[in-house]
Amino acid sequence: MLLFCVEDMELCCLVCRDSIQHRNHRLYPIPEAAALMKKPIVTHSSRVTQIVERLDGYVQEQVEMIDRHKVEKLYLSHNITNEFEKLHKFLNIREKELQTQLDIQGSAILLEMEQNLERLQAQVNDFRQSKVKCEERIKEPDPIQVLQGFKDFNSRFCNRRQQRHNLNVVKKALCRGQFKGPFQYHAWKAMLPIIQTVPSSAKLDPSSAHMDLIFPDQFSVAYKKQLNLFRTPSPSRFSHYFMTLTDEGITEGKHYWEVDVANKKIWFTGLASENVNRKQSDDPSIKDGYWAICCYHGAGLNVLDKPLVPLQGRTPSRVGIYLDYHEGQVSFYDALTMVHLHSFKENFTDKLYLYLAPGWVDETPMRIVCPQL
Repeated sequence: MLLFCVEDMELCCLVCRDSIQHRNHRLYPIPEAAALMKKPIVTHSSRVTQIVERLDGYVQEQVEMIDRHKVEKLYLSHNITNEFEKLHKFLNIREKELQTQLDIQGSAILLEMEQNLERLQAQVNDFRQSKVKCEERIKEPDPIQVLQGFKDFNSRFCNRRQQRHNLNVVKKALCRGQFKGPFQYHAWKAMLPIIQTVPSSAKLDPSSAHMDLIFPDQFSVAYKKQLNLFRTPSPSRFSHYFMTLTDEGITEGKHYWEVDVANKKIWFTGLASENVNRKQSDDPSIKDGYWAICCYHGAGLNVLDKPLVPLQGRTPSRVGIYLDYHEGQVSFYDALTMVHLHSFKENFTDKLYLYLAPGWVDETPMRIVCPQL
């Protein structure tokens, strides 16, 4: 066998060269053919090196995500247990239900990440093996051995379709708001005799309010177009947003409020940083220091951001707002069913205020509610 057929990727002899099988085919001497056919192997080997490096990075990141996931799951599990200790006799069934939900959700996320890790590791090993085979063929000094069985080698290690799907890291997290919140209050209907945790009281601050807002009482705010004859503009007032803050800011602790938004077409509520720009004219967002949800122009329930982020589920008539300042958690609930709506995770450093914005299309008030337990 003195020649190599490029079309058929096989060695052939001088007799075969003149056969019908190799008519019009490119036939090269062995040394020249070996040099020619090594070029795609070198290219493939370089490509595999890049893929392996990227997959190694994915594997490391996935391992770190799994470790953080396990720590977070353990933390949330302890939080659930601690919250229910005072009410253990009454809430044993509910606690077990929540732990089961956490285990199911946590196990599902963990399983997905671990399965993805196995796939990543399998692909790393697969490509490593391919690289080893390519390097062995590249380093082979005997051109006959380089070309021997080249068609099968090329099919197995060079020309196979590389499966690039799922070559990434699964990044999922447990829903903090579902497993860390005002649990004692969630079950207040069943715990009336001994319940101790109640919603925080808060009064609105008219001096921070837009001049077209009125206050039926110290807990309520509504829109009403004013002539502004008796209002004094000041740096503390919101000049564009129809909103008002509460009179006391928060820099520590855990807090929970309920805001009545029944029968309103537009409303905004949540937490605002003390340092928000009260003269800002463009739409507010998270980066501006607002952690809020809203019902806006018939678009249903949304996270207040630019652009708005739609939320699933029906729009509540009463919103529950939970703040854990130290943990940087703001969670929203349907206050009547305690269904979790949305959560923010932030590193708070500024003083925070509860804020209400009743919109500008109706005069129905929003009201901070302190339920009678």
